[in-house]
Amino acid sequence: RLLERGELHVDLLKQYPWKSPRFAEYIPTLVNLLLRFDLLVSSSEKDVYVVPFLLPLRSGAYEPPGEGLLSFDFHGMLSRLLPTVFPRLIASAAKTPSLRLTHSQVYKDSCTIFLGRRRICFELVPPVRPEMIAVRRLL
Repeated sequence: RLLERGELHVDLLKQYPWKSPRFAEYIPTLVNLLLRFDLLVSSSEKDVYVVPFLLPLRSGAYEPPGEGLLSFDFHGMLSRLLPTVFPRLIASAAKTPSLRLTHSQVYKDSCTIFLGRRRICFELVPPVRPEMIAVRRLL
């Protein structure tokens, strides 16, 4: 699941890199450290975390920006930076109590959050070489 969906189960840490008995007691500390630096995001499942940098790209048709859309257009100047900033945006949304991240709809280039009762989608546009972050309100 780690390479396919970007999900890390704590048991994976117990089996491989930290399987030595002398490291077993430090697994919670490691997880907290990874959470603190936004390398992991808590998920709705117990002992399962999302690794934002290992999320897959969203499959499906690319929708060009249209009306009723808020976009932050960088005109291609940040096309290499945006894919690295987007996982931090996902991690920040997961930590904010007023926002609720929909973990089933989190990808490397798109995520859906709930702001109150409204669903909002953040997308890197276009997904291959992003020039902007588009914010769409979903019905």
